[in-house]
Amino acid sequence: MGFETKDRESVILLLREIALTTLPLLLTIASFPLLQSGGVEDLLARLEGKFSAERTAAESVWLESGPAYLKAPTTETLRPILAESPFIQEPLLRTFFGLPQEEPQRLLVLRALLRSMDTSGADSLSASIQELTPGELALAMPALVQKNGVLAEWAVSSFLDHDEPEFRFLALKNLLLYGNAALCSNWIQRLHISDAPAEQLGELLSSISERDSLPEQLQLPESLLSARHDSLVEGVLAILLAFPDKRSEAFAQEIALDLTRPAPVRSLAIQVIEKGAPLFRWRRSQREFVHFLKSNEEDALANSIAWAAHRLGEKTGTKFLSKDLKESTRKNPKDWRLRLSYGERLVELSEFSDAYKEYRKVVQDLEGTPAYRSIKRESWLFAARAACGARRMADGADWLSNARMSPRELEAYRDLPEFKYALSKSNFKRLFGIR
Repeated sequence: MGFETKDRESVILLLREIALTTLPLLLTIASFPLLQSGGVEDLLARLEGKFSAERTAAESVWLESGPAYLKAPTTETLRPILAESPFIQEPLLRTFFGLPQEEPQRLLVLRALLRSMDTSGADSLSASIQELTPGELALAMPALVQKNGVLAEWAVSSFLDHDEPEFRFLALKNLLLYGNAALCSNWIQRLHISDAPAEQLGELLSSISERDSLPEQLQLPESLLSARHDSLVEGVLAILLAFPDKRSEAFAQEIALDLTRPAPVRSLAIQVIEKGAPLFRWRRSQREFVHFLKSNEEDALANSIAWAAHRLGEKTGTKFLSKDLKESTRKNPKDWRLRLSYGERLVELSEFSDAYKEYRKVVQDLEGTPAYRSIKRESWLFAARAACGARRMADGADWLSNARMSPRELEAYRDLPEFKYALSKSNFKRLFGIR
């Protein structure tokens, strides 16, 4: 377990002493002018005197308040102890390692230590990490790694080669969640599908996917692309969505089209396929999407698959998303509200020419009737978008004016591609408040 050589243990013990006695001093060294009479020797003497007083105060607080905290560990009894951070860490470390491992109070001391310690305290605790029980390791490792100390990450990394898988996974979990982001590409390759229960492994992967500053080239080990448990599959997909991988197409496609999978997991797989499409060589998933839509129209996620196919340039997806409204308007040509909805769907699909024709027919049919005044502002906006997308600028300007929307309300639509050409025209500039 832990470090393998006596030389390494000696180095750790030395670093522990250096961390405990030196680093707290260095944190505030900038507050002392170096260019005074007496030079460095005087500076060191004053530093020693200053921190001697603070250490003494921390010792007194622990002697006075420690028993109350250990007897009744509450926010109130812990407050005076934390007020002496970080110097309280010295008596806490001494007390912690002075208690036998089976002593229940030892865990209480550790909790207070983890709340009060600075980087030097983390390194001091890390130097004796082999003396911690499994429960103490689970509690301490996240705090140690997050302190970014000289020794902490090194000490935790030593468990990556532990004989027991639970310790290997504990160390790997904390390094991946809180350790040096630049090293996560290497660490994640150590994960194996058998390292932990599927739920735990899936939760870890989901959390990793939300970390900032991870390397763009981060990739999962091959074994995880054979995951089958829903919880683990969801975690794998979360990573693949954050870090597209050209190896993932077959895995994501199988999940997306598996009708027995939970809808949220399938939905995530669809997103992975859409985002990773530029990396996939043969566009197999897009063809499978088309085939799926032809034979599974009633599937709960058929629309989601159709939208993905549409955005990937598959006309089958586009037609699927508009066919129901198209058929309904054919059967109910006098239902102008239904026809407006059909036009709106065509605009959402960027089928601007067909949308314009539909809106033009509705406007012509309703003009001069009471129903004309019932057309909603949003419908006029969609009609204007259709007209501009079809390069029918005169109608586009008229219909956008009918929407009666202020420049502030239209600001959200200013960057839509269908308005790009229109915004060079004076009437649109006026409507959008552009000078």
